[in-house]
Amino acid sequence: MLQSAPTWVLGPHLNSCNQGSERMHDVVIILARTVRPAHYDLQAVLQVAVDDYRTPCNPASGIKNCPALSHRKNVYLTYEQVEKESRAADEHHLKQQRGRYGFVIYIAAYMGLLWSETATLRPGGVDLEAGRVRIRAEVSKNGRERSVGDPRYMYERFRALTLKTGSDGLLIPDLTEPKNQESWFLTVRRKAGLNEGFVFHNLRHSAASFAVSAGASVKAVQNMLGQSSAAMTLDVYSDLFDTDVDAVAERIESPRG
Repeated sequence: MLQSAPTWVLGPHLNSCNQGSERMHDVVIILARTVRPAHYDLQAVLQVAVDDYRTPCNPASGIKNCPALSHRKNVYLTYEQVEKESRAADEHHLKQQRGRYGFVIYIAAYMGLLWSETATLRPGGVDLEAGRVRIRAEVSKNGRERSVGDPRYMYERFRALTLKTGSDGLLIPDLTEPKNQESWFLTVRRKAGLNEGFVFHNLRHSAASFAVSAGASVKAVQNMLGQSSAAMTLDVYSDLFDTDVDAVAERIESPRG
């Protein structure tokens, strides 16, 4: 694979490769993150030229030897770990703010919202009767407005926050400051006893895990997380759906006795 890559791409990393095979994996990751987006953009530009009859074909189409982008192994929390982290988040803040920041953990771990999506929640986006939260298009991961269901045990928390917050205020104050995410979560992670490699985004993975274990389909998980396609969701969380094969076999066998 590396031999097929152009020398202008490999050039900056050849010295690293020559220093030992332990660097090879890092080089492959760098290639995947630089070559694949560049190829995608080039292919799109050339396709415009084809559509405008400026060139007879797209030479960038059908390339199959681009470095594959490998995913890091997802980390999933248990329900007990989520509760412990939520308590740690509340204990980290002043008494008057308690109940808000622990709920941030709930929103991420049980609903799959991104930090930016949670930070911009306002009372108008919370439908208490329907039990749904609306994510505006401008902050949604896929750039489209979506509605995410919240578990009923989160109803009272959402209700209390909407009552305390002005109609145009933020449900969780101070989250819009980028620096707060790192400093806030580092302390919470340490108090909850989680590994140093655990980041806030891993809570989103846990939401996917909880949803799948509750019987959610790939499409339902995609809609909850706001990902661009079901194929992307299946690619990222393929490990969660591996057991579906056995479950399907058992369900087929059951009616037959």
